[in-house]
Amino acid sequence: MDVLIVGAGPAGSTLASLLAAEGIKGMVVDRAAFPRAKPCGECVNPGAVAMLRRLGVLDRVMECDPARITGWHLTTASGAAAVGRYEEGDYGLGIPRIDFDHVLLNHARQRGATIHERTHVVDVRARVRGGYTVWCRTGDAERFGVDCRFLVGADGLRSVVARRLGLLRRTPRLRKLSITCRLRWCGSTGHAGTLRLADGYTVGLAPVHASARLWNATVVIPSAHWSARAIDLLPIYAQRIAHLQDANAETMTIVDGPWTSGPFDWSVRAAATSDALLIGDAAGYFDPLTGQGICQALKTAEFASEAIRDAVNDEPNARRPFSRYNRRVVRLQAPVRLFQRVVERVIQRNKLRNAFIRRLHESERYADRLVRFAGDVLPLAGLGRLDLLRRAG
Repeated sequence: MDVLIVGAGPAGSTLASLLAAEGIKGMVVDRAAFPRAKPCGECVNPGAVAMLRRLGVLDRVMECDPARITGWHLTTASGAAAVGRYEEGDYGLGIPRIDFDHVLLNHARQRGATIHERTHVVDVRARVRGGYTVWCRTGDAERFGVDCRFLVGADGLRSVVARRLGLLRRTPRLRKLSITCRLRWCGSTGHAGTLRLADGYTVGLAPVHASARLWNATVVIPSAHWSARAIDLLPIYAQRIAHLQDANAETMTIVDGPWTSGPFDWSVRAAATSDALLIGDAAGYFDPLTGQGICQALKTAEFASEAIRDAVNDEPNARRPFSRYNRRVVRLQAPVRLFQRVVERVIQRNKLRNAFIRRLHESERYADRLVRFAGDVLPLAGLGRLDLLRRAG
């Protein structure tokens, strides 16, 4: 077999679809059964929307009737507020991951990709003559081995592939936990999401359906509550989202969840070896607040498909395309990681956080640019100078 992809989320499904279109023989394995829920803010930013359009799958995503998101309200506990908007014609999407991931997986199947669900990877062994044997187990069955020339880790934050290949740089330093629920609510923010920055926690709120009154609310808190079960975290969750409701508005009602995730800030030594690649969150992840994960998943999948195609077609130089892939991922991630780390420092400091949001309120143009950068439709250079961000860094 040419390629084995571990993980059938957006990155793995997209790569499988692209490889199948190239006639490259591959297989995708995932421990889950789809459709399945996923802890996530469930927002697809404008850069990812453009990627979906280019990949030929946007129409299928739109059949799920997602909400269109035209910008973001930024608020603090002290009452500071600002609004950043995307440019005319650009928009993000709010869509449940249970639907979004299933659409991408079915698209890969229809293109001819081989998908094995409920298949758990238990070990990875390098072969003497190159490639890997990946040991899997389905349910209670005996484990079995799959031989492949190239291995792709698309298996998220705690990537088994990254661990087995020794590609993890260190354990996470950003010790945070996210709690996600789906809410029924008649929201007051229109076609915009809300990001509330408070002392010790943050809340992201966004619509996830165009006509149904469904919203995603994700609370990110320090890891002091790490040992608690998701269900035991609901009182903390309810307290945090209560601040987002207007006094006379409909009460937010939890209809699905909770789902938890974390810690964040996973760092890898490299996104590629001579015959293996990491894509999506497995290739490194920092912070969930800026909503760029889906776009980077799709972009790294596209980069990986080009590298694998070149490696398959030019075997003597197979090492070269994978090295090029690693460089492309570094260039893709560098400005995003810089921005995310600076934002993290800003939100950790109460005075700086409030001053920053007030300044955004005074400069709508800059607020728009900030949101557009986080939406992957504006390069980092387009942000220009921001003294508060420089001080935070």
